[in-house]
Amino acid sequence: MASGKSARCLTARSRKPYYEHKGAVEYEPTRYSIEATKSSKKQSQIDTFDSLYREFIEGDAEEERLYQQEWVNADIARQLYELWAEAGLTQRELAKLAGTSASVIACLENADYHGHSLSMLLRIAAVLNRRVPMTFVDTERKTRQPADR
Repeated sequence: MASGKSARCLTARSRKPYYEHKGAVEYEPTRYSIEATKSSKKQSQIDTFDSLYREFIEGDAEEERLYQQEWVNADIARQLYELWAEAGLTQRELAKLAGTSASVIACLENADYHGHSLSMLLRIAAVLNRRVPMTFVDTERKTRQPADR
């Protein structure tokens, strides 16, 4: 970047601009402003999601059933990814240890995949020194609300 009158850096301690270039001024974000922005953005996303859930899903038994199934698929996909990444493995390494292919692991990590096999999940869990708890839940009872995560 060129130095001189067209660009200059200033301190942000007094909330003065820390960068000016040809009339454009940027202010250095403070820790508070970054956290407040993240918090308000997340709350806004939760509010939007809740609104969409109430408008399109809530009260329709079939839509709620489909929503719950998609939630389960997405949760399995997220957990699998987090577990093998936490263990320091790649998909290929996990697949080899579990006696399957990397493409099977990739499918299991896809939230749109609907063919989760309990035996495969148990094999993966064993490789990662985990167990797969099972619970039968009343289908009339909601297991998760949209804003739980």
